[in-house]
Amino acid sequence: MLADDAGSAQRCAATSVLLQARVYQQILDGIISLRLAPGTRLIENSLATELNVSRLPVREALRQLEREQLVVIHPNRGASVATMTARDADEIYTLRITLEALAARLAAENAGGEQIRAMEVTLDEAAGMTASNRERFYELGSRFHAQIVAASGNEKLVVMLRVIGHHVARLRTIQAQVSRPETREATERGHRAIFHAIARRQARHAERLMEQHVSGARDRIVSLLSSLPSNLGELSSLAGDAQRQPGPAHDYPTLDVPG
Repeated sequence: MLADDAGSAQRCAATSVLLQARVYQQILDGIISLRLAPGTRLIENSLATELNVSRLPVREALRQLEREQLVVIHPNRGASVATMTARDADEIYTLRITLEALAARLAAENAGGEQIRAMEVTLDEAAGMTASNRERFYELGSRFHAQIVAASGNEKLVVMLRVIGHHVARLRTIQAQVSRPETREATERGHRAIFHAIARRQARHAERLMEQHVSGARDRIVSLLSSLPSNLGELSSLAGDAQRQPGPAHDYPTLDVPG
């Protein structure tokens, strides 16, 4: 009987963990896609109803997102989606420059043949994307960066960059709608150069190329956010306008986030 009770408790605990993970992912997806725009209030009851769960997994998911600085919880006022200022972007990309440059060097030293081949397949698929399929192009760029981090062989680095990647993904959502053709071409060239350095085991060269690649993106993002009157919420509106009223790419501000 005691064994049955223990087994039941373990199953309940496992179910609770899976439920919280699902709720966390759904809220995170909303933040990254900007469906939950910066500054949006996150009301536990409303989210619980929308996601068809109790308040507890919602509360735990919001606490986890607060630890990742994607959500702000105000005493007596509840939670809201964190804003994204030029300073925030600068801090995120300064970390990313250092960590992804390290990842590229380690990948050149440690990547296996299958990992290198997977990177090449990703780049080849991205090169085949049409100009109208911008969202998929940037998804593949994100995959390429993730493959480099995984190939580094450093699990702590993987965890650190996963959280940073959530912040970067919010910016990438906008870029997929308003980027210029020349930005995409520069991103492709940068990715291909980094790949060749990794494949040829040129560790220090791969490190320098990745540093340059992400540094350029940081400078452009910070400049763009500095020119706006508020925060990333302004960019969310621009993305919506771009989707509703397609026109020449240069009509819209550009977020040059490396794929």
